[in-house]
Order: sequence, then C-alpha cells, then structure tokens
Amino acid sequence: MPGPDVAGSMFEELKDQVLDNDSNTVGICVGLLVGLLCLIIFIWTRRKSLGRDVLICGPCDSGKTTLLSQLVMGKPVETYTSMVLNIIPWQVEGRPSINLVDVPGHE
Repeated sequence: MPGPDVAGSMFEELKDQVLDNDSNTVGICVGLLVGLLCLIIFIWTRRKSLGRDVLICGPCDSGKTTLLSQLVMGKPVETYTSMVLNIIPWQVEGRPSINLVDVPGHE
C-alpha cells in the first residue's frame, strides 16, 4: 500500500519544478489557475441570473404591452405598438425581483 503522503510528495515535486523555473510546468499551472478562476466566475454569475426573466410573447397587436403595463402600474395605460424590447423589473413582496420582458410581435 502506498504511503499516505503520496499527494504531498507530488506537491513537493511540482513545487521544485516551479522553483527551478521549468517553463512548461509554470505555463500549465498558470493555465489551470486561470481556467479554474473562469469556471468559478461563470458558475457564480449564472446562478444569480438563472430564471429571473418572464417573456411576454405573442402576435402583433395582441395586447402584450397593455398586459405588461397593467401588471406593473396596476391600471390601464395608453400604449403604442412596440418596436423594441421592453424590460421592466417587477418586485414581488418577499421574493427576489424578476424582469418582465415584452417581446414585440412580428408578422
């Protein structure tokens, strides 16, 4: 059975190679560090924004913008045909806010 300090001996060998300025080992270590950092940042940012958008889609002139306005304002509001996305944050009591996204209809 190998000794319990196999990982420690591998770490010592890696440390010796880095201290001896072995360019391949240094490059691999830097690459692994950058890759790990990118993975952590990607996972952290995806978790925060996952599932926070509600798309309101449908044909032209079907009342999507009117529905969005009534949800946010609580009363009917005069609207016009949307040409671009309307994104409005909506706070639900006791919950994180969500984004209501009004997607313009098209023929």
